[in-house]
Amino acid sequence: MTSDQTSEISELFLLFQNSRRGSNVGPFLRCASAFGVRTIIVVGNNKVAVEGSHGASKHVRLIPFPTIERAIEFLRSDCYCTNITGLLGAWADSFSSDGYGVTLDDEKQLLRLAIAHSTRHSQSTSLKRISFPVASYPFKTGNTCIVFGKHAQGLSTMFSDCCTSFIHVPHECVRVDKADLQLSSCHYSSLLDAQSCLSIVLHRYTQWAQYDEHNFGGHKFEVANINVPLEDTARLLQKETRESNRRDNDVEAESVIDNGLEGLFGS
Repeated sequence: MTSDQTSEISELFLLFQNSRRGSNVGPFLRCASAFGVRTIIVVGNNKVAVEGSHGASKHVRLIPFPTIERAIEFLRSDCYCTNITGLLGAWADSFSSDGYGVTLDDEKQLLRLAIAHSTRHSQSTSLKRISFPVASYPFKTGNTCIVFGKHAQGLSTMFSDCCTSFIHVPHECVRVDKADLQLSSCHYSSLLDAQSCLSIVLHRYTQWAQYDEHNFGGHKFEVANINVPLEDTARLLQKETRESNRRDNDVEAESVIDNGLEGLFGS
């Protein structure tokens, strides 16, 4: 799919939490390229691998940032993103268009759907803390960024705090027999991995935004290359790192000066 027709009102970006050095983003690059996403923001470790992208890395721009704050600032000021949507993964029996409440997993520091406790949202619940099934097309006009990680279920609290809305992928509940109880119970573990969830969300979004399908030439879809050499991306990362270090040094210098003045003149 391509975003040429709707790019002025609904360009789509992705923001990926890269918590490990050398994480393989190849599958995510394929998903992004297939649905017309041209830019992925990578936050955290700046070393990623693209094995398995099958050439998709030529069509998607990777922009690294050391912190989520700088990434969100870039999305809002440079990309004009008005919607920052967190993807909470796939959850069983979560089809209601009314949405579901979310809960914090303190142990894993993840924001997760409260579906295991059948907790739908009430009128008193803040809309920021509600997750809607992607099948209900809970999208808004304007540039949008989908925030996701490698967790099959849930999103890091550090990243979820920056989101203005949440979505999830519903699926049928798998019934498993408990031999000791001789009854059937619902198995709520996710049946879909992160890239499968992302592909479903991108398909729903591009369908809602009425993106045009790529032309098909020979045996492949015709996809435009993103002309951003790897050295340009590296320079951008170096610039971001220098600016981040400079800001940290400025704060530290101000603290030293303040403490010094207090020592000279008293508090």
